[in-house]
Amino acid sequence: MPKSYSFQLNLDFSIRKSDPHFGADYPEFSEIFVSSNIAHQIIPTRSPSIVSCFEQIESGCSEFVSEDCRIRGSFNLKHFLPAQINATYQRSLNGSADYYQCFITVAERGDQDSIPEIINSIFKHIPQSFCYLGLNGKVLRVNKRLRDFLNLPDSTKFQPNFTDFIPSENLNEAKQLFTEATNGSTCQFEFPIILHDGTNKRVRVRVFPRFEDRNVVGVFGIFNDITETVETKQRWQELVRQNPLPVVIFVNKIIVFANSAASKFYGFENQKELIGKHLFDFVPEIDHEGINKREQQLINSGEIAPIERILLSKNGSVKHVVVHAHRINYEGKTAIQSVLYDITDIKKQKEIIEKSLREKETLLKEIHHRVKNNLAIISGLIELQIHTIKDKGTIDVLRDSQNRIQSIALVHQQLYQVESLDEINLAVYLKNLVDGLVSTFEGDREVNIEIDAEDILLNVEHAIPCSLIINEVIVNAFKHAFSGVNNPSINIHIKRKADDINIIVCDNGLGLKRDNHPSGTPSLGTTLIEILSQQLEGKSEYVDQQSSGTCFRLSFPIQQN
Repeated sequence: MPKSYSFQLNLDFSIRKSDPHFGADYPEFSEIFVSSNIAHQIIPTRSPSIVSCFEQIESGCSEFVSEDCRIRGSFNLKHFLPAQINATYQRSLNGSADYYQCFITVAERGDQDSIPEIINSIFKHIPQSFCYLGLNGKVLRVNKRLRDFLNLPDSTKFQPNFTDFIPSENLNEAKQLFTEATNGSTCQFEFPIILHDGTNKRVRVRVFPRFEDRNVVGVFGIFNDITETVETKQRWQELVRQNPLPVVIFVNKIIVFANSAASKFYGFENQKELIGKHLFDFVPEIDHEGINKREQQLINSGEIAPIERILLSKNGSVKHVVVHAHRINYEGKTAIQSVLYDITDIKKQKEIIEKSLREKETLLKEIHHRVKNNLAIISGLIELQIHTIKDKGTIDVLRDSQNRIQSIALVHQQLYQVESLDEINLAVYLKNLVDGLVSTFEGDREVNIEIDAEDILLNVEHAIPCSLIINEVIVNAFKHAFSGVNNPSINIHIKRKADDINIIVCDNGLGLKRDNHPSGTPSLGTTLIEILSQQLEGKSEYVDQQSSGTCFRLSFPIQQN
């Protein structure tokens, strides 16, 4: 059954005398009628209709009418307790109004509608910190999670105003947002708050109104502690600010964050001038399509390889950068963080070095070309000398010298004809050398020469002595191996094994007349072979194959200590 409670109100609607049974029956509402004005403590169930004789009554009471100086109406106590009020003037002995005698009838708890039960369930089970505020800003109810977070006492009599938790510098903004909520809007904001024990926390608060019959009767608040998130963000921002490299964050290609290094890089005085600019303001149009594709790949995968780009500064100057980009979450939005490595100076230095190298390569090629030409002149002078000499022995000596000169000239020719200026391909060189020697000895006899050579690169220090040795061995075979031999042939094998070069030259000629020296006595050719083999730090030997001819073997390391 509903219960009635007697209250006396002063003319200013402050409590004059309260019914002790009300506090006993409803301890959670015991402090409701302690305010200086009861209208602050009630929630209208419908639009207020205050008659002129009670215009001083604040809009907290609804449907009050004047009937023989009596007022009556219905309202909801805080925490959504349905109630009705009947009031009448009580006059003093001189007839003037003295106070109101009020009887408040409260419905049985079981008679309350389902909405308060739903709200009670929300307060009990919601995982976030949750509260309910009156239209005057008083914190009327909090769940345990928020009570623990705010370090509030357990007493249900403790009903502070929300402004008690807001630092003074944020108070005006907080009041404005609360007013918007009481006007029917939903708001979200981030504020520092002061806990009951005086410590500070940073929270994200979402406030939204509670309606009854299309009227706002209170405000709900959901709190999220973002102190650690904010501190982490502040540490991150401090690290980024101190980063000497330009750091820029884009949301939909719009710059939303930039450190001081980035503003300096793009030619702006401060970061604020850079915020809001579009990425394409600083990118040549030819790269726009590529950036769109790269952005989509980054959003889908979260990571992407660094890339070299050209960016334009505020004044249009060209900057060469390597961009390291990552997908991040920035203030609740998918964003792209780019760290720029300015390589403009490196590119300029590289261009200078490459230009210098090209000039030196041209010069070195010219040197090799001139050396080859000078050797050709010497070979030509020897040829002229040969035409003036009738002694065959002298002519043979000059021809040998001419072949040696040509073998050296061939090295320089190959050096200036290829990109590498200090290495020759031994297989290519050997073919050219053999072609030249065959041309020199053609007419004497036709010799079949087979070459099996790997593509091996030799530097100049190895190439010239190696070429002279091969030249001596082949010339010696042409001159001494094939007298009276049918179908003469020479087989040349060049292989690399680990760090050693192995060269084998075999003929099907007459064989050796005396150990180690093809002609029986040490000649200039065999002496050169021994000296040049030592220069290569290698080993060389002639091996007599008896009736099947002679083999020359040379082995030397390709890398010298």
